[in-house]
Amino acid sequence: MILLVSLAWAELPPMDYHTELANAAADQVAALARSQTEPMKAAEDFAARWRRALGAGDGPDDAKIAYELGLGWRLAGDDAKALAALDEAIREDPNMVAARYDHGEVALTLGDVETARADFERVVALAPGEWPGHFRLADLAARSHDAAAFERELLQALRCGFSFRDVAQDPAWRAHFRDPELGPVLRRLVTVYQGDDVLQLFE
Repeated sequence: MILLVSLAWAELPPMDYHTELANAAADQVAALARSQTEPMKAAEDFAARWRRALGAGDGPDDAKIAYELGLGWRLAGDDAKALAALDEAIREDPNMVAARYDHGEVALTLGDVETARADFERVVALAPGEWPGHFRLADLAARSHDAAAFERELLQALRCGFSFRDVAQDPAWRAHFRDPELGPVLRRLVTVYQGDDVLQLFE
């Protein structure tokens, strides 16, 4: 068995050296963004030095660094800087699911619903088997009182592993539960897919 695993690994192409360096740099940016007295200044300074030293260009590897900066700014509460860094990550790698998702979350916080919707639709296209994109599209459908889209996206989210327990105490979702159009959909899905104990959390 060990031999088979070794042979399988031997068949994999070696990781590109730039990719290895970019991954290490992204990890360092993430660590700095969460640990320093002035975390984002340290993270940005490190990212700038790394790019100058390595002559980094556009591409998926460098997108990871931009993404970590964007996530750091988002956690620090600076949505404008987060959006700018996430824009850069998406320019460098349009298929980066995490960057698309966080970009959508920041856009939603800023009230740009259409940008958020486009981001979450892209998340679903790139990762159809994961629940977060479907969940966010269901949330947007709820905000516009589109009960059919609400049910469709929630069903997909449930099939991908979403649990209503995660939102049963959320004020917005409790409001959806009491809504005359959305409530019956939500009650039915909770009852069928998650049971009476979860239903009681909403009630």
